[in-house]
Amino acid sequence: MNRHPIVQRLVAALRRQAHRFRTDERGETTEKVIITALFAALALTVATIITLKVTDKAESIPTDGPPVTQVAEEGGGLGG
Repeated sequence: MNRHPIVQRLVAALRRQAHRFRTDERGETTEKVIITALFAALALTVATIITLKVTDKAESIPTDGPPVTQVAEEGGGLGG
């Protein structure tokens, strides 16, 4: 197929540009760092929320009750 020289140059330029877009990874590092930082912040937030909820629940457990007494049986008591 015999193409016009301008069309041939245009096709060659488009191929070079497409190749450059496929191999150019300069912006991906910044993008990955930002996404990683967002996930890290999210993980810290979730860990903080879980810690606060567990601490609140643990503090609400009553510990001022009467002492627990155990009656020992004659044979030593604990199943023996």
